Amino acid sequence: MLQTHCHEYATFTSHRPADLLHRLGVTNVDEAEGCCGLAGNFGFETQHYDTSIAVADLALTPRLHHFDARPVIADGFSCATQIDHLTGDQDTHALHLAELLDPNAGAQSTARLLDRAQLP
Repeated sequence: MLQTHCHEYATFTSHRPADLLHRLGVTNVDEAEGCCGLAGNFGFETQHYDTSIAVADLALTPRLHHFDARPVIADGFSCATQIDHLTGDQDTHALHLAELLDPNAGAQSTARLLDRAQLP
C-alpha cells in the first residue's frame, strides 16, 4: 500500500513512488491517492483533528482497513505519522520507500519508529 506525500504530488508531474515500484517489478501497488490529512502540525491541533481524520477517511483509512500483510509505504513524515496514528496498536508501521529497498536500513528505522511510539 502506498501513501504518496502531498509534496510529491506538487513537485512531480506523475506518481513517482508508484512508478518506481512498478519499474522494480512490484505489480500490485494499491495507492491511497490524496492527502493523509495530517499536513504538518495541522492534524495535531485540537481544533483541526476532526478535519484531519475526515480527510484521511477519503482514501487512506479505507486502504488501511483493507490492509493485509503487505508493506505500507509513506515517504512523508506526516503521512507516516498519520498511518501510525490510524493503525493504533496494530502491528503496522509505515516505511519510507528507501527502507523497503534496503532491508538493513528498514530494521534500524523500524526500531526508531517503535521507540517513537512509546513517547507520551
